[in-house]
Order: sequence, then structure tokens, then C-alpha cells
Amino acid sequence: MTHGEDLLAVLSVESVDLIVDNLAGDGFPTMLKLLHRGWGYTSSAAAAGPIVNIDMRHIYLKDISLIGTTA
Repeated sequence: MTHGEDLLAVLSVESVDLIVDNLAGDGFPTMLKLLHRGWGYTSSAAAAGPIVNIDMRHIYLKDISLIGTTA
């Protein structure tokens, strides 16, 4: 896989248990689509941009935990 490659073309929807993302930005909504129901996403940075668009249904309908960390 290469940087900028469409993750949904490489991985299937709900095929990932945990995402550790330090980029955020435009790729954030895709990350939520990749997560299995009931799993989690964590981030400690926003290198690609601090403001993202979120479809809240991907969080509450899939029971996803979002965690931010500085350590």
C-alpha cells in the first residue's frame, strides 16, 4: 500500500479492529468506515489537518470509541 492510496479499495469496510491515526484530515471519515463494530480509534496528532467531517452514524451505530492521547 502506498501513501494516498484509497484504503477502501485495498481493505474492506469493517475489516480493521483498531486504528492509530496521527494524520486525520480528509482521510478521517474513511478510517471510521474501516473499523469493526465496537472497536476503537485513537489519535495523538492531526498532521493532515485538525478539522474533519464526521458522519456521526459511523460512531454511534457501530459503537466506536474515539480516544485522543498526548502520551
